[in-house]
Amino acid sequence: MIVTEKNKGIYMPYTLDGTKLHLNNGALTLNLAAFERDFPVHLDISIDTAGAIVLGPADWYVAEVDIPPRAYEITAGMPDDFGFPQLSKSAKPLETDAIKLTLWALEV
Repeated sequence: MIVTEKNKGIYMPYTLDGTKLHLNNGALTLNLAAFERDFPVHLDISIDTAGAIVLGPADWYVAEVDIPPRAYEITAGMPDDFGFPQLSKSAKPLETDAIKLTLWALEV
């Protein structure tokens, strides 16, 4: 995962366990593979007025997650009646090294 700190300060703790991103010791856990699509996905993570960590915009940004588009593997199978190989497309597992996490300092 590519991590960028946007400004100076104290940041929300996070851990990446496989494809699961845990924020603030598990207060919010995101299975990033579930958000993967055929196009880039951007997630905003914020803190609301009650102090809860929420997915989406709220009162204070704490992180942004950018997930790259789903990658596929194309394999050639048996030829059809005209001699052309039958192609099959299968999704590759999420490449967590390509995920970008941008952290914003917490409000003190």
